Amino acid sequence: MSYNFEELTYSEAKDLFRQWRENNERRSEDVIELWTTVFSDDLSKLGNEKHLVLEQVIYAALDCHAYGVATMCIYILSNEFPGSMRVMRHKAALLEAKEQYDEALEVLDGIIKADETNSAARKRRVAILKAQGLITEAIKELVDYLKKFMSDVEAWQELCSLYLQVTNNLLNHYKSAGNSSKRKEVWKLCQWAQSSAARRQRAARALPPTPDLSQMMLALAITE
Repeated sequence: MSYNFEELTYSEAKDLFRQWRENNERRSEDVIELWTTVFSDDLSKLGNEKHLVLEQVIYAALDCHAYGVATMCIYILSNEFPGSMRVMRHKAALLEAKEQYDEALEVLDGIIKADETNSAARKRRVAILKAQGLITEAIKELVDYLKKFMSDVEAWQELCSLYLQVTNNLLNHYKSAGNSSKRKEVWKLCQWAQSSAARRQRAARALPPTPDLSQMMLALAITE
């Protein structure tokens, strides 16, 4: 459905923002266009939905790489809620989107230091490390996270995925190098990872089956 945002009243525009939020519709480009057309110059018209809309616009702006819009919205929230952990998460998300990973990690570290139970900040640390290709560091971070949040099924799944990624990378490396002894070591590592993943699945109870390593092991056997 297309909209002519210039013809909407303030009330209709607010209703549209609310409809998209309640229906979990991302519609990032539409959110940015509606914001710039109707509300960017007069936030008072948003009433008590101002902060919800600002957050909605922030993540729509990140989706659209409109970092100036996101920065402005975060600035407004920062002035109204200085020291807010929620606003700090928005800042970290902006820095991450701009691939300023070290700065994003610093913000997240500040959040965690202030609140060690902030699971969202800890999981973002894992995601940033993974985005940087620092898989070993991401695994260590995720293991530490799961010591505190053992019931997080999504995190267990991610840990299993990272273990499998490491073993797959090793397999490809040693297959291309033609190193028979190293392939045997990777085979053993594959078996260990499979066993480790299974134990974690049982601990988390609700996890679906992890993709097994049988294909990797078969590939190793064929190349022997």
